[in-house]
Amino acid sequence: MTFADQRAMIGYHGDHAVIQGGSGGKGVSINVNNGTFGSGVAIRAKSDGKVGINTTTPENRFQVNHTGADGDDGIMVVRADTSTAYQDLLGGIGFDSVDGNDPSSVLQSSAAIVARAREDHSATDKGGYLEFMYSPTDQDDDTTSSVGMTMMDGKLAVNNGGLHPLTSLTVYHSAGDFNDGMLVVNKGTTIASGDLLGAIGFDGKDGNAPSRATEASAGIAAYAAEDHGTGDKGGDLVFFTSAIDDDDDTASHERVRISSAGNVGINKNDPSVEIDVVGLGGGNADMNLARTSGATLNLQAQASAGIIGTSNNHNLQLKTNGSARATITTAGYVGIGDTTPNAMLKVESTDGSVPTIYAYRNDSSTSNPLMSLVEDSVYADNATLYVRTDRDDGAIPSIQVEGGAVTASGPNGWGTWEHRHFYVRNYGTSSGQGSGLHHITDGDEGNINAFSLPYDAKLRAVQITINTSTDQSSNTADQTWRLFHSGNAANVITDITADLSNDFSNPNGNQYIYLATGLDVNMPKNKGYSMRRESGTLDIFIVKIDLYFTRALTNF
Repeated sequence: MTFADQRAMIGYHGDHAVIQGGSGGKGVSINVNNGTFGSGVAIRAKSDGKVGINTTTPENRFQVNHTGADGDDGIMVVRADTSTAYQDLLGGIGFDSVDGNDPSSVLQSSAAIVARAREDHSATDKGGYLEFMYSPTDQDDDTTSSVGMTMMDGKLAVNNGGLHPLTSLTVYHSAGDFNDGMLVVNKGTTIASGDLLGAIGFDGKDGNAPSRATEASAGIAAYAAEDHGTGDKGGDLVFFTSAIDDDDDTASHERVRISSAGNVGINKNDPSVEIDVVGLGGGNADMNLARTSGATLNLQAQASAGIIGTSNNHNLQLKTNGSARATITTAGYVGIGDTTPNAMLKVESTDGSVPTIYAYRNDSSTSNPLMSLVEDSVYADNATLYVRTDRDDGAIPSIQVEGGAVTASGPNGWGTWEHRHFYVRNYGTSSGQGSGLHHITDGDEGNINAFSLPYDAKLRAVQITINTSTDQSSNTADQTWRLFHSGNAANVITDITADLSNDFSNPNGNQYIYLATGLDVNMPKNKGYSMRRESGTLDIFIVKIDLYFTRALTNF
């Protein structure tokens, strides 16, 4: 009887035993049962070479069927060593070809999955981790392959070369081409402007986990900034968050966008400048720059104003070239060139080569002054403008006018020549006590013989106008006129002495005018000032004396 006539045959072939099926293309089964012959198949080798465990119909070269129960749920590779130490090989599965030498170790396979001990093993210490191995291009056979990934304690290290993961996902790279990080790619072949290129979301399992990364509690997304092509790869990077009380499975809100041009938009998806900020919900836009336990600088855009300043009790300074040039104190004082101003505006300069203050206007159509000083204070004896010199060479402050003239208006301003009149008709030849002139207002003789000032003043000029009944142009007799105060001629402010022939002008008829200028005579405040002829007997029909004065230098 030949083998072809048999159902199966067990024997030896060379140096190994053989179990072989008989004629008709029959396979071989190894059965385990206590009943009918042929039932209870444990291993089946089909005539086409496919092997099944716990199945009679393996569909591939090796197939294991199981019930998922303890002792019947898969394949185990077990190290037959009773002293397994940390990082010892527990086993592996290798993938290779017969083209070239077959490897003698799983670790030399073209690709492999390998398990190692995570700790020294015992009944209570069974930690393990997986390595995913590969052979790079041009690697010789019988050479240990490289570790491409390691999974340890549920964490994954990629491109690690055997290094362990440092957190949930660790990507190692060499900063080279094809080896420099992670890439998220939209696999569509037609990418239009605004299309999502990819996103990374961050969320929690408390509530529904989102089905889209852009619905996460927070995340980063990239969008195409133009229609993509070989020469068109523009993209925007977006940072997004979900607001308080947002529902799950709803789109998150874009907060920050970095455009393809490098502009940064906060609450703005089309930034046009380097930093472009829009207020939330149409409200004010704010930016704060703060130091711990220090100043907070606030930049704010309001509906009708732009604001920059400090939002706590700290001064605001403007700097150039590393130095403070202007300071606004917490009291609202402004200093230019001074970091501790003690006035609403204080300008200080140590550079005499340039003006400390320069006001310039080139508009002939305006009728307004270039600079206005308005005094609206009840303290009439306080200076509106104060000028002081710290020079010790005797020089005093001065005003220089170039290409124009100085004019002044108002009763008490600096440089204003305030005017008071003394006047009397039919004065005659009287002199001395009892011959005082009347103080008058413009156009009215009046009968008051004194006036007072609420501030210290300086007498700057005196004009004496005399009308006589006859020609006195050749009269050389001195006439002395005295300004005094408090009704007592002994309280002399100044005496003016002149004669008609040598000192007075004679503009018409019998009218004579004398003008004394360049005076600097103190006139204390709150005194009653009077005027009379102290000496001389010229017969006078009308005499008018005009006094011109300004605030005293000490009140500038």
